[in-house]
Amino acid sequence: MIEIPEADYCYGLGILRMRITAMTVTPQEVPRLEWIRLIGVPLYSNEQEGPEREALIRVEALRQHPPKR
Repeated sequence: MIEIPEADYCYGLGILRMRITAMTVTPQEVPRLEWIRLIGVPLYSNEQEGPEREALIRVEALRQHPPKR
């Protein structure tokens, strides 16, 4: 699960909480990459899951907020 601040992802409001189901590439594969496309299931504040979606996230944000297991 990731928690990404609003300023570090595109097309959404508030903190993005998402369970990742797929990643196009990993930040380690392309170290100079600025943005990465993740696919996952959003987790809402009421603990409900939303439909699977894509999210464009700053790689630096993933380094600062690594996925929790």
